[in-house]
Parts: sequence; C-alpha cells; structure tokens
Amino acid sequence: MSMVVPAGPREQNPRPEGVFQPKGCDFLVVGLGASAGGLQAVRKLLDVLPADTGMAFVLIQHLDPTHESMMVDLLGRDTKMRVSQAADGVVLEPNALYVIPPHAELSIRDGVLQLSEPHALRGARMPFDFFLNSLADDFGERAICVILSGTGSDGSLGLKAISEKGGLVIAQEPGEAAYGGMPQAAIATGLVNLILPAAQIPGALLRYAKHPYVAGDRKAAASLEETASAPLAALIELLRARTAHDFSHYKTATLLRRIRRRMAAAGITDFDAYIEALNKDGRELEALAKDLLIHVTSFFRDPAAYEALAKYVIPEIVREHSDDAPVRVWTPGCSTGEEVYSLAILFFEEFAVQQRDLKLQIFASDISADAVAFGRNGLYPETIAAAVTAERLQRFFKLEDHGFRVSRDLRDAIVFAVQDLLTDPPFSRLDFVSCRNLLIYLQPIEQEKVLALFHFALREGGFLFLGAAETIGKLSDRFVPVANAQRVFRRIGSERATGAAMAPKIGDGVRSLWPRVAMSAERKRLGIGEFARQLLLETFAPAAVLINRKEQGLYFFGPTDRYLRIATGELNCDLPALLRSGLTSAFRMAVRRACADDAPATVRAKVKREGGVVVVNISARPVRHEGAELLLVSFSDSPAQSVSPAIELPAESSRAAQLEAELETTRNELESTIRDLEASNQELTSLNEEAISMNEEFQSTNEELETSREELQSLNEELITSNSQLQDSLARESKTSNDLENILKSSEVATLFLDKDLKVRFFTPACAPLFNLIPSDIGRPLAHLMPRFSSVNMVAEAQSVLTTLTPKRHEIESGTGLWYLCTISPYRTEGDLVNGVVINLADLSDLKASEKFKEAAEQTALAKKAAEAANLAKSRFLAAASHDLRQPLQALVILQGLLRRIVKDEPALEVLVKSDQAIKNMSGILASLLDINRLEAGAIQPNLEEFKVADVLDSLASEFAEVAKGKGLQWRYVSCGLQVRSDPRLLMAMVRNLLSNAIRYSDKGKILLGCRHRGDRLRIEVLDTGIGISQDHFSQIFEEYRQAHNCPGKGGLGLGLSIVDRLGKLLSHAIDMRSSEGRGSTFAIEVPRVAAAKPIVAAQPTQRQHESRNDRRGVVLLIEDNSDVRESLASFLRLEGYEVVEAVSGEGALAIADKAVKPDLILSDYMLSGSMHGLQAIAALRAAVSEEIPAIVLTGDIKAVALRTIEETGFIVLSKPVDPQELLRVIQRTLRDRVK
Repeated sequence: MSMVVPAGPREQNPRPEGVFQPKGCDFLVVGLGASAGGLQAVRKLLDVLPADTGMAFVLIQHLDPTHESMMVDLLGRDTKMRVSQAADGVVLEPNALYVIPPHAELSIRDGVLQLSEPHALRGARMPFDFFLNSLADDFGERAICVILSGTGSDGSLGLKAISEKGGLVIAQEPGEAAYGGMPQAAIATGLVNLILPAAQIPGALLRYAKHPYVAGDRKAAASLEETASAPLAALIELLRARTAHDFSHYKTATLLRRIRRRMAAAGITDFDAYIEALNKDGRELEALAKDLLIHVTSFFRDPAAYEALAKYVIPEIVREHSDDAPVRVWTPGCSTGEEVYSLAILFFEEFAVQQRDLKLQIFASDISADAVAFGRNGLYPETIAAAVTAERLQRFFKLEDHGFRVSRDLRDAIVFAVQDLLTDPPFSRLDFVSCRNLLIYLQPIEQEKVLALFHFALREGGFLFLGAAETIGKLSDRFVPVANAQRVFRRIGSERATGAAMAPKIGDGVRSLWPRVAMSAERKRLGIGEFARQLLLETFAPAAVLINRKEQGLYFFGPTDRYLRIATGELNCDLPALLRSGLTSAFRMAVRRACADDAPATVRAKVKREGGVVVVNISARPVRHEGAELLLVSFSDSPAQSVSPAIELPAESSRAAQLEAELETTRNELESTIRDLEASNQELTSLNEEAISMNEEFQSTNEELETSREELQSLNEELITSNSQLQDSLARESKTSNDLENILKSSEVATLFLDKDLKVRFFTPACAPLFNLIPSDIGRPLAHLMPRFSSVNMVAEAQSVLTTLTPKRHEIESGTGLWYLCTISPYRTEGDLVNGVVINLADLSDLKASEKFKEAAEQTALAKKAAEAANLAKSRFLAAASHDLRQPLQALVILQGLLRRIVKDEPALEVLVKSDQAIKNMSGILASLLDINRLEAGAIQPNLEEFKVADVLDSLASEFAEVAKGKGLQWRYVSCGLQVRSDPRLLMAMVRNLLSNAIRYSDKGKILLGCRHRGDRLRIEVLDTGIGISQDHFSQIFEEYRQAHNCPGKGGLGLGLSIVDRLGKLLSHAIDMRSSEGRGSTFAIEVPRVAAAKPIVAAQPTQRQHESRNDRRGVVLLIEDNSDVRESLASFLRLEGYEVVEAVSGEGALAIADKAVKPDLILSDYMLSGSMHGLQAIAALRAAVSEEIPAIVLTGDIKAVALRTIEETGFIVLSKPVDPQELLRVIQRTLRDRVK
C-alpha cells in the first residue's frame, strides 16, 4: 500500500473504534481447525490444556462424510473437559469441547451452534472458513482462531474475519506439524499473531484470557488510554527509528487497539514494559509493525460497489478513451493485490464487450514490501472461489499448487511498487484512482492532503473510487459524485493540487535522503542555548553535503546553492552532476585524497560568480555513522582571493601566472588520475585472475552437478518405479484385507481368533452373543469370558489343540437350546507357524429340527397324496353322477314345461308348482357342483366388458320376484342406470347365488336388491331379513360344503358362497358381508364403475323380418342319445313352432345331412353314443354343408378336461338340466342373430 495503515479491517462499513461486545457469552471461544495429522496436534494441545480454562473450544476437523466420526471417543481420553459432538441448537458453555459432525457445516449465532447442509461438493468445502466467519461476527475480540496440522488452505480466509474484529490468530509451527499446508497458508496472509508449537499454544491462550484487553477490565483499559500519550509517542518514535515507518499521523484509538492486542498476545499488561520488550526483541517489534500495516482485503470486496462500477463508470472510461494511449489506473494501498486484480478483470471484460483493443496500465503501490511481493507473485488460495465466479476463474486464473495463479495477460497489465503515499511523488495523468477504506485511519489533515494528491494525479474528468465510509470532505469544489455509483467521484477543476499534496522538494532548506522521518506535529520550543547554537551555524557554518563513498548526496546543509545547481527533471542524487562548472575536478581530488589517507583533505578551485572568479576551498572529511563510511564535504570561499577583477596586472604577467596555475592544477589532476588508473588496473587484473579461477571452479562444479543430476534422475526413476509397485501391492493387500474383513463380518458362522495365550484377537459379529463379547474385549483371555455352552470346556479344548496341533470337532448345545458344530483348529501363519487357535461355530439348529420333523413330513406327504387321490376320485364321481342325474332331470324339466302348458286344473297346477320347486332345487345342487368343479379346473376365464348393470339386475329381478312372492316375502328392487366393467355372465352367477341364499334362508320379511356409490366403484347389495349368521361362523362361511346353520329342509350343499367368493377373486371384485344372527344379512359385491357411454339406438326389425319370424321358426337338428331327453325336447320345440329333425349319434346326423336336409340350428348333447362326441359331430356337419351353422351344446359332464374343451370351441354351452324357457330364449336369440 502507499502508506502506513494500521491493521484495522478494510470492510464495507468499518466498525467504529472501541472494544467489541460479544452478543452471546462473556467467555472466550477458541475455534480449532485441522485436517490431515490434526488428531495428533489436538491431542498434544489437550494434554497441556487445563480443564477449567473458562473457554469454550470448537474443533472443525475435515471428516469423511460417509463414515461416523470417532473423534469424541478419541479426544475424551485426553482431557477432563466435557467432549461432545456439536448439535443444532446447543448453547455454548465454557470448559467444553464441541466436535463438528461429518457431512455438516457448523456456525454460531448468539452463542448457539447451528448445523447446516454443506454448500459445496465433497473435496471443495472449507468448513473452518465458514465457522470462523460466524465466530468473528458473534464474539469479536473474544474469538480465537487456532490453525493446526492439515493440507490445503482452509482457515486462511476465515482468520481474516477474526483479525478484522480484533480477535487472536495462532498457527502451529509448520515444521512441527505433520502436514504444514494449513499453517503455512495462514502465515502467508500476514495476519497470524503467534506461531507456536502445539504444546505451547495452551499457555498463550491462558495469558491472553487474563489480559485486560479481553478479560473485561474496562477500568484498566481506560487507564491505559489515559496514560498512554507519552509511551505511545515513544513507541511511535521507536518504530520510526527502527523500521522506517511513521505512525504519528494516525488515530490514537486505532493504534492503541492494535497495540493492546499485541500486548495481550505477548502477555504484557504495562505499556512501558512492552516498550522495553520491543527494544530487546527485534522480532516482536517487526511483528508489531506488520500488525499495524496489514490490510484485510479480498476479490470484489463489497460486490454491489463493483457492480455499479462495472455498469456506470468503467464503460464510460473505455468508450471515451483514445486508441493511442493506455488506460492508466492507480491503486494506492493495494495490500496483497486482490482488489487490483478485481479492477483489471472488470476492465478486460469491458474491453471485450466494447471490442476495444486498448492497453491497460495499473500502478499498484503499497508501503509493505511483503504485501507487494505477494501481489506481484499472483498466487492465491483456493478459498477465492467463494468470491470469484467460475467463469472468471476459468478465464483469468490457472489452478496450480492448491491455489489459483492469475493469468499472464492480467499480471502483465499491473506494475507493483513499494511507495509511501504521504511522502513519495504520485503517479500522474490517471484515468482512475481506487483508494478504498484507507482514509478512515488518517487524521483529517492527512485525509485532505491525500485527496488533494489524487486531484493532482487524475486527468480532467478522471474518477476517484473510495470506501463506503469515506467522503471527499472539504474538497467538494474539486470532486463531484457520480450518479448511481457508490462512492465514485469525478475530478473537476483545471488546477492541479500542489503544496501540501506534494512531497517536499529538494533544496528547500535541510533535506534528508535517509529513510524518511516525519516532522513532529508540534515543534518543540527552542531553548536560549539551542537558539544560539542554531544562529551560529546559520551565520558562520560553511555550506556542506554529507555523501557516501559512491559520491551520492545524503544530507544538505547551509547555502549549497552557491556551489550546486538543481537541474530540471527527475531527482539526481549524484553530487558531481550537481556541482557548478569548475568544481568537479577539485571535488573528486579532495574525495580521493581523503579516502586514500583516511584524513581530511582540502583542494582549491576557481569558479565564476557575479562577473568575477572566486577561489573555493573544497574540504573532504571521512566520517562513520552506524557502520557506514561517509564523507562530509564543505565549500567555502577563500578570503584572500575572493574578488580578482579589482586588481590590474600587466597582461603578460597575469597571463603567465594564470597558465602556470592551471598547468599545476592539471598536472596534479593527471597524476592523481594516473595513480587511480594504475590502482584500478591492478584491481581489474586481480579480479580477472579470480574470475578465471572461479570460472574453472564453476565449470568443475557444474560437471559434478550434471553428474549428480543424472544420478538423481536415475534414482528418482527407480523410486518412482518402486513407489508404483509399492502402491500396487498396498492396493492389492488393502483389497484383500477388505474382502477378508467383509467375508468374516458377513458370514453367519461364528468365528473366534485366539493368540498363543488364548487371548481374543478377533471375532465375527455372529460370535459376539455366544461368548458375550464387546469390541473392548480384544486382548482378554478366553477364560474370562462366559460362553453359553455347558457341555464342553472351551479353554481346555483350545489348549489341547494348541498343544497337539490336532483339530477337534464337536456337536454342542447352547443354553438356549440351539445346536452348533464346534471346530477348533490351529491358527497357522504364512510360514506354517502356529500362532494361536481358531474356533468356528456353525449353527446346526435347522438341521437338527429337520431330522426331528422328517418323519412327520413324510407322513404329511402320504396324507396329502391320499387326499389328492380322494379329491380326484370325488371329481370323477361328481362328473359321472352329475351326467347320469342330469339326463333324467332334463327330461323331467322338459316334461314339466309341457304339462304346465297342457294342465289347466287348479289342484294339478299347485302340484306342478311344488314339482317345479323340487326340480329347481335339484338343478341348483347339480349346477353348484358343476360351477365349483369348473372353477377348480380353471376352465372359467372372465370376459370383461363395459355394460349397464341394469342389464344383469333387471333379468335377475324378474327371475326372483315371483319366487320371493311365492314364498310370502316382500320383494324390492331398485334399478340403477350406471355402467360397470365386469363379465356379465359371471356377475349374474354371483348375484344369483346371493339371491338364492337370501330367499332360501328367509321365511318372512323382505328381500332387497340394489346398488350404492362408493367412489369409483359400485356396490351391488343383496339384503334379507332371514335367520342371519353368527360371528363364530364368519371365517368359515365362504368355505366349500359349509353352512352357517344346521337348517333341515333348506336344501343346498353349502357351495353357493364358495362359488361367489371364487368368482369374486377371479374378477377382482371385493365381497363384503354384514350379518346379525336372527336379524338378517347383507352381502355386497364391489364392481368398477365406468363413465356412461352414449346410448345406442337398437335397430328396429323390418317388416320382412317379422314375417319371417312369424311364418317360419326354423329347422332344428337335435342330436341326443338319451331317448327320454330327445323326445321331450323334440315335443317342446315342435310345440313352440320349430321343425325338429332328430338324430341319435353324430353318424346319424351326417346321414340326415346327406339327404339334403339343411338345418338352421344344431342342438347337440356333448356325450353321444358312437365314435363322435357332440363337438366332433357339429364340426363334421358344418364341413358337410360348407356353412357355419349355429350350434348349442348341452352337457351334464363336469370333468375339467371336458369343460375346458367345450369353452375353447366358442359354442354356446348350456348345462343340464336347462330351463325350457331359457333354452327357448337362447334358440330365438341365436336364430335372430343369424338372420341379421
């Protein structure tokens, strides 16, 4: 930076001077940061640290986010403080250590810990920086940062915040740390107050905690400020004399605050004692000077200000600038260069936007040589990624050595220089000056002086960029603010600021070219003696110049302008160049004589002055000052020959005397020059010989170095090869170790490894419960454990195996009744050496259990086989019995229908009704047997379609209304117009079974059939007021051949609800039941509801179709081998107007077809006599007439194979006994479809 600035924070809104008050607590909080090797460093620190320090400690360790941390357990053994893992919402307490958990970021606010998800990907996170920023904001001067061993640069950004707020920063000595990356990155910032070994850090913390600076002793702090005036002046003078930095023009409060922090770090409370320590300890003095000089800065600090700059100011500079001149920028107080590079980035970006090929020239100056060197190097830590966008990092930086280095183009645009803003001349003709957060530390007079200097340096219309808390003060006539820009001012006025703004000019009285010492603000009043001494010097002392051996002027005294002349242009300190004409030769002669003789020497010379010639005595006196060899050269006029023009001499005599004098002078100068040349020649000859000798030595050394380099290169290649092989071996061994560990841990076999002393070496998880093992039991003898086995002595058996080297195997039982195969064998190493025993326990409980139940399983298999055989026999019996019973039953049904048409007598009709009921009961029983057999055989496959539910329910309502009324029951049916998705045939069978049961088990009351809405489903409900079902039978009611009550006379086999349940599962329709014994039951079927489709208008039959239907019913070919059934069916169909052709077998039907009889419909039984069954006969007839004649198959066969065969043909299938009216409806529909 261009001036000495104390190490106060350079922030957007600098905090007023004074002591910071913590928001949360009144104790110190120490943030410990570590990475690789950090555990060892933390342990060293905790070993020395007392448990009652009164401070809280927070450890931020770089942890693997995929594994649980063991830091709490490990550190808890090294300290008596309470160690716990940090949790969200925990209030900090003194004398406690909090450890950050894995995969989390930790911060603090108002003394309360706060956990959050990481903001960055793994590998790029800086958790310590994140924590330090919050710690600085919350605790200020009571915040302490301790950076321990670790790689990378985490903490180097956050410690700046700690330093800004007046906290203490300590770094572990890099040479002691296992990994010095983090401590070195912290030290490179220049903000570290103490660099100590880990074991000495606790002592420094305790001394710092007791100091009034942080101990809350306001009285002591106030007393220090009141009494610090004289000591502070002495300290400033000491710094000025020893470090060449003048801090006298800075605010007292700022200086005292920074000095008190250094005193606290050193453990010194008395100001005079601290000054005495500074006199003795040069390192502490240098550290104090650096602490007062340091500025905290960062890239694009105060982003809003830089955005306004990039939007309103820089575009105007670039747009109005000429192509033949560079854009000139000056950043005094540049610190380590972050803000300089930020400005350069903005200008380069604007050059690209406006497509201007301009040259950028930035002058970056600072009084700190270390800061300038850091900025000139241009290498910054990875933490700058938080302030610099990824696009800018890619364009203007290059990643290297765990940091970012600025690009070559950016670096070439900037000139770094060490410069003092208050004393050195400024740069000129500038377009832009950026001096942010620097003026706030100066006294008002110096502020005005610096602003006038900037006015001088800027061109007309140039811009000045200040910090957020800085103003132009009284210079409003020289600067005007720029609209929309934050603290940017435009230069106005044509006169350049001079006077106070400029550095003192050479020749203005006494001028020192030694390291500058600022004049005291108030000159001391001179005493009478000092006044007399100064008066004598001014009156009688000759003009004099103090020079070094290079003849450079260092100090000028008296009227030197009579003998020297000041040339225009840059300052030249070479004294011979400043001497007036005629004095140069005499001056050099006097200097050479004085140096050669190490004694005063005087030489006369003549100089023209005021129209005459004056004889001047030039005296040179050798002197020494602080080890430097200097010369004091004085000039005085000779009294005897001061004025020569007044004496008139003859021309010849005067001319001869003058020539003799000049000749003598020339002779003396020539002799002196020859002697100097001879001496120089000897020196050059000696130097040449030394150079030749050194060249030979260098050549020899170079050859040796070249040989050594080749050897090192060869060795390096060998090391690389060895390292690669070692890495491969380590990787293989690590993989093998991981595989073995995973095999052992995942194995269900309990394995226990014992050493030669029968102590536990390792065990698998399955072994822990058998021997009551925990992880801390590693190393315990087997005899101390309590294995859960009483039938074997594990210790004796293991000792026996170790002695005899013979494995043993036993089947043993544990105390819990489990059986294990115990194998004890020797543990052999790679060299076949026995180094312990291995105990394996394999669980045999399942094997033992299987042996015990093997006989039971065999008996169960036999019973199952017998049951399957019985079930098969049952199915065969049902199939045969069903067919044999259905044939006469079908004849009865047909005959019953014929009698109903013939008989008109009332008593006879009553008998027919009872006969109908008996036949229907028998038909229902046979139908249930058929349905359950078909379901078991898997012969029923649903055919889902969308239809109106009323199509099914209306038919059932008309069918069961008369049956209910015939039994004296009230019948009620509520129709529903909604559409559902199901199989209408199977759904009708389900509802028919429910209605049949409702009527069968109800002797009085009512039967209700209706629907309810349930979301996207429709509930079809059948409600009765019958005998009901007890809750004890709910779980059995849907089983086959189960009836809820012993109800004689009710009929049925108990298959109805079983059929309903199986069909419901087949259709995915839920069945719901509610019943109360003696009050009735409600059964419901839930069916998917679909949106209503557009109504389809049925086509009206034509007149011709009506005539065809009335005039001729059609020819029906009836194939039935049972004469009773055939004759009854033929009579019924003829009575209904159909022409019937009868056949006993398939062969007979084919013979009829050969006689040119073409039937309109084939009605065939499945089981026929002869070589063909009904399906084959139908197929043969169709082939004979070459037409797909409609066919209806009647069957009483319920065998699974037969049912599946019939279903696959697609023919209409009716099960015997079929109701005559149902058969008639099917025949009419089939013939009507054929006509269509």
